[in-house]
Amino acid sequence: QSLRSRGFQIDGIRKKGYRLDQTPSVFDVIKFKKWSKTKVIGIDVRTFKTLGSTQAYAKSLAGENAPEGLLVLSETQGHGQGRLGRSWTSGAGGLWFSLILKPDLAPQNMPGVSLICSLSVQEAIQSLVGLKLSVKWPNDVVYKEASTYRKVCGILLDMSAASDRGHWLVIGIGVIFWIWLRNQRG
Repeated sequence: QSLRSRGFQIDGIRKKGYRLDQTPSVFDVIKFKKWSKTKVIGIDVRTFKTLGSTQAYAKSLAGENAPEGLLVLSETQGHGQGRLGRSWTSGAGGLWFSLILKPDLAPQNMPGVSLICSLSVQEAIQSLVGLKLSVKWPNDVVYKEASTYRKVCGILLDMSAASDRGHWLVIGIGVIFWIWLRNQRG
Protein backbone atom coordinates (compact mmCIF):
# COMPACT_ATOMS: atom_id res chain seq x y z
CA GLN A 1 0.00 0.00 0.00
CA SER A 2 2.92 2.31 0.72
CA LEU A 3 4.30 1.81 -2.80
CA ARG A 4 0.87 2.34 -4.35
CA SER A 5 0.51 5.61 -2.43
CA ARG A 6 3.80 6.72 -4.03
CA GLY A 7 2.57 6.14 -7.56
CA PHE A 8 3.65 2.57 -8.26
CA GLN A 9 1.14 0.57 -10.32
CA ILE A 10 0.84 -2.78 -8.51
CA ASP A 11 -1.65 -5.51 -9.35
CA GLY A 12 -2.51 -8.08 -6.74
CA ILE A 13 -4.19 -11.44 -7.20
CA ARG A 14 -5.45 -13.12 -4.06
CA LYS A 15 -3.30 -16.11 -3.03
CA LYS A 16 -1.02 -15.61 -6.06
CA GLY A 17 0.92 -12.49 -5.20
CA TYR A 18 1.63 -9.06 -6.59
CA ARG A 19 2.99 -7.72 -9.85
CA LEU A 20 4.75 -4.39 -10.30
CA ASP A 21 3.29 -3.00 -13.56
CA GLN A 22 4.62 0.50 -13.60
CA THR A 23 7.26 2.40 -11.67
CA PRO A 24 7.16 6.16 -11.33
CA SER A 25 9.05 7.83 -14.13
CA VAL A 26 10.84 11.16 -14.10
CA PHE A 27 7.60 12.60 -12.81
CA ASP A 28 8.05 12.54 -9.06
CA VAL A 29 4.51 11.87 -7.86
CA ILE A 30 5.40 12.38 -4.21
CA LYS A 31 6.87 15.84 -4.81
CA PHE A 32 3.97 16.73 -7.09
CA LYS A 33 1.45 15.88 -4.41
CA LYS A 34 3.40 17.83 -1.75
CA TRP A 35 3.74 20.83 -4.08
CA SER A 36 0.13 20.81 -5.23
CA LYS A 37 -2.27 22.96 -3.24
CA THR A 38 -5.36 21.67 -5.03
CA LYS A 39 -8.00 19.47 -3.51
CA VAL A 40 -8.95 17.95 -6.88
CA ILE A 41 -6.28 18.08 -9.61
CA GLY A 42 -3.63 15.42 -9.24
CA ILE A 43 -5.10 13.65 -6.23
CA ASP A 44 -4.79 10.51 -8.35
CA VAL A 45 -1.77 10.50 -10.70
CA ARG A 46 -0.87 7.77 -13.22
CA THR A 47 2.61 7.97 -14.73
CA PHE A 48 4.13 6.02 -17.61
CA LYS A 49 7.48 5.81 -19.37
CA THR A 50 5.57 5.47 -22.64
CA LEU A 51 1.90 5.30 -23.49
CA GLY A 52 0.00 5.25 -26.74
CA SER A 53 -1.87 8.43 -25.83
CA THR A 54 -2.50 10.06 -22.46
CA GLN A 55 -5.71 11.48 -23.95
CA ALA A 56 -7.07 8.12 -25.12
CA TYR A 57 -6.16 6.49 -21.80
CA ALA A 58 -7.74 9.31 -19.73
CA LYS A 59 -10.90 9.23 -21.89
CA SER A 60 -11.26 5.49 -21.31
CA LEU A 61 -10.88 6.06 -17.56
CA ALA A 62 -13.38 8.95 -17.61
CA GLY A 63 -15.87 6.69 -19.36
CA GLU A 64 -15.42 4.20 -16.52
CA ASN A 65 -16.27 6.91 -13.96
CA ALA A 66 -12.70 7.74 -12.88
CA PRO A 67 -12.45 10.41 -10.21
CA GLU A 68 -12.31 14.07 -11.11
CA GLY A 69 -8.78 15.39 -11.09
CA LEU A 70 -7.13 12.16 -12.24
CA LEU A 71 -3.93 13.13 -14.04
CA VAL A 72 -2.23 10.89 -16.63
CA LEU A 73 1.41 11.67 -17.49
CA SER A 74 3.80 9.95 -19.87
CA GLU A 75 7.44 10.59 -20.79
CA THR A 76 6.64 9.72 -24.42
CA GLN A 77 3.55 8.85 -26.45
CA GLY A 78 3.45 6.51 -29.41
CA HIS A 79 0.18 7.85 -30.81
CA GLY A 80 -0.31 11.34 -29.40
CA GLN A 81 -3.47 13.13 -30.49
CA GLY A 82 -3.97 16.63 -31.83
CA ARG A 83 -6.99 18.59 -33.01
CA LEU A 84 -9.06 17.31 -35.91
CA GLY A 85 -7.62 13.80 -35.58
CA ARG A 86 -4.06 14.91 -36.32
CA SER A 87 -1.19 12.94 -34.83
CA TRP A 88 0.96 14.64 -32.20
CA THR A 89 4.70 14.06 -31.96
CA SER A 90 5.45 13.22 -28.35
CA GLY A 91 9.09 12.36 -27.86
CA ALA A 92 11.25 12.53 -24.78
CA GLY A 93 11.90 16.04 -23.50
CA GLY A 94 8.33 17.28 -23.62
CA LEU A 95 5.54 17.20 -21.07
CA TRP A 96 2.59 15.03 -22.10
CA PHE A 97 -0.41 14.79 -19.83
CA SER A 98 -4.20 14.63 -19.69
CA LEU A 99 -6.54 15.65 -16.91
CA ILE A 100 -10.08 14.48 -16.16
CA LEU A 101 -12.48 17.18 -14.97
CA LYS A 102 -16.19 17.02 -14.20
CA PRO A 103 -17.28 20.66 -14.20
CA ASP A 104 -20.87 21.62 -13.54
CA LEU A 105 -21.28 23.28 -16.94
CA ALA A 106 -23.81 23.14 -19.73
CA PRO A 107 -22.36 21.35 -22.79
CA GLN A 108 -22.27 24.54 -24.87
CA ASN A 109 -20.02 26.18 -22.24
CA MET A 110 -17.52 23.33 -21.95
CA PRO A 111 -15.39 24.24 -25.02
CA GLY A 112 -14.51 27.56 -23.33
CA VAL A 113 -12.39 25.55 -20.93
CA SER A 114 -9.85 25.16 -23.75
CA LEU A 115 -9.16 28.91 -23.81
CA ILE A 116 -8.93 29.01 -20.02
CA CYS A 117 -6.39 26.17 -20.16
CA SER A 118 -4.38 27.92 -22.89
CA LEU A 119 -4.18 31.10 -20.83
CA SER A 120 -3.31 29.15 -17.67
CA VAL A 121 -0.54 27.20 -19.41
CA GLN A 122 0.80 30.41 -20.97
CA GLU A 123 0.93 32.08 -17.56
CA ALA A 124 2.48 29.02 -15.86
CA ILE A 125 5.26 28.61 -18.44
CA GLN A 126 5.99 32.35 -18.46
CA SER A 127 6.31 32.37 -14.67
CA LEU A 128 8.64 29.35 -14.74
CA VAL A 129 10.95 30.34 -17.59
CA GLY A 130 10.46 34.08 -17.95
CA LEU A 131 9.67 34.10 -21.69
CA LYS A 132 6.90 36.16 -23.26
CA LEU A 133 4.39 33.74 -24.80
CA SER A 134 1.11 34.21 -26.67
CA VAL A 135 -2.04 32.17 -27.13
CA LYS A 136 -2.95 31.31 -30.70
CA TRP A 137 -6.63 30.54 -30.90
CA PRO A 138 -8.02 28.05 -30.20
CA ASN A 139 -5.50 25.84 -28.45
CA ASP A 140 -1.84 26.71 -28.94
CA VAL A 141 0.71 28.51 -26.82
CA VAL A 142 3.44 30.05 -28.99
CA TYR A 143 6.77 31.85 -28.65
CA LYS A 144 7.72 34.54 -31.15
CA GLU A 145 11.27 34.05 -32.36
CA ALA A 146 12.39 36.72 -34.83
CA SER A 147 9.46 36.96 -37.25
CA THR A 148 8.13 33.42 -36.79
CA TYR A 149 6.03 31.79 -34.12
CA ARG A 150 7.20 28.58 -32.53
CA LYS A 151 4.54 26.29 -31.06
CA VAL A 152 5.38 25.56 -27.44
CA CYS A 153 2.21 23.84 -26.30
CA GLY A 154 -0.95 22.34 -27.72
CA ILE A 155 -4.17 21.71 -25.85
CA LEU A 156 -6.86 19.19 -26.78
CA LEU A 157 -10.29 19.04 -25.19
CA ASP A 158 -12.59 16.00 -25.36
CA MET A 159 -15.92 15.81 -23.59
CA SER A 160 -18.93 13.66 -22.90
CA ALA A 161 -22.23 15.42 -22.29
CA ALA A 162 -25.97 15.01 -22.21
CA SER A 163 -28.27 17.66 -23.68
CA ASP A 164 -28.39 19.70 -20.47
CA ARG A 165 -25.23 18.83 -18.55
CA GLY A 166 -21.66 17.79 -19.22
CA HIS A 167 -20.46 14.48 -17.81
CA TRP A 168 -16.69 14.92 -18.11
CA LEU A 169 -13.90 16.76 -19.87
CA VAL A 170 -10.48 15.38 -20.67
CA ILE A 171 -7.92 18.10 -21.23
CA GLY A 172 -4.78 16.98 -23.01
CA ILE A 173 -1.74 19.24 -22.73
CA GLY A 174 1.50 18.76 -24.61
CA VAL A 175 4.44 21.07 -23.95
CA ILE A 176 6.69 20.39 -26.92
CA PHE A 177 9.88 22.23 -26.09
CA TRP A 178 9.99 21.78 -22.33
CA ILE A 179 13.75 21.15 -22.12
CA TRP A 180 14.42 24.05 -24.51
CA LEU A 181 12.14 26.31 -22.46
CA ARG A 182 13.84 25.36 -19.20
CA ASN A 183 17.22 26.21 -20.77
CA GLN A 184 16.01 29.68 -21.76
CA ARG A 185 15.89 30.83 -18.15
CA GLY A 186 18.33 33.68 -17.52
